[in-house]
Amino acid sequence: MRVAVLVNAASGTAASCGEAALRAHLDAAGIASEIVYVGHSDIGASVRHAARSADAVVVGGGDGSIRAAAEALAGSRVALGVLPLGTVNHFARGLGLPTETGAAARVIARGAAQPVSAGRINGRLFLNNASLGLAPDTVVRRRELHGSRLARALATLPLAVQTLLQMRRLSIDADLDGRRRVLETPFVFVTPNDYAPHLFQFAVRARRSDGRLHVFLATPDGPADAVRM
Repeated sequence: MRVAVLVNAASGTAASCGEAALRAHLDAAGIASEIVYVGHSDIGASVRHAARSADAVVVGGGDGSIRAAAEALAGSRVALGVLPLGTVNHFARGLGLPTETGAAARVIARGAAQPVSAGRINGRLFLNNASLGLAPDTVVRRRELHGSRLARALATLPLAVQTLLQMRRLSIDADLDGRRRVLETPFVFVTPNDYAPHLFQFAVRARRSDGRLHVFLATPDGPADAVRM
């Protein structure tokens, strides 16, 4: 099997892993391929180029890198291998893939490809989730902040509260399971992952592979109810 290995040089743990260590992990797993480091903006084009002569393209990086690679390969017969070298590695965790580089390389070497569900929003493929309303509103406001990463992180909670107090409702015209529904909601969350809601987080239990998506809609009566929810 012909394998191409591309690594986002700017991903969360790519620099700390190092090329020599990464080569050792791939060699130990029996993956013989040149390692090519690329910039984040070049991932899509690099993956498409590599796919012309490879049976599988292995991409090392975080969720953004994997998303760009998946979009480049969508509709082709070339498999995507994942080396989780990001900070969160949400996609890999949702698939139950190991986040340790050597273990991830061994999974890739087994060559057991599986289909995964994905979605598109405004023509762009997404692997983890797409959301409208409260969550992206908070993210946009957070990006407008200046200062250190710690300062921006500490500002997230008051920003979220401010967003809740100024909560806007979206009018959604949705076709869900063949039924057209018109809904009003402050928050829509669409994902291929199977989530178990817990306090302060959604825990990923599994990932769909049947081409279907989960849709979560918030239904609070007002800002105070949204805070409790």
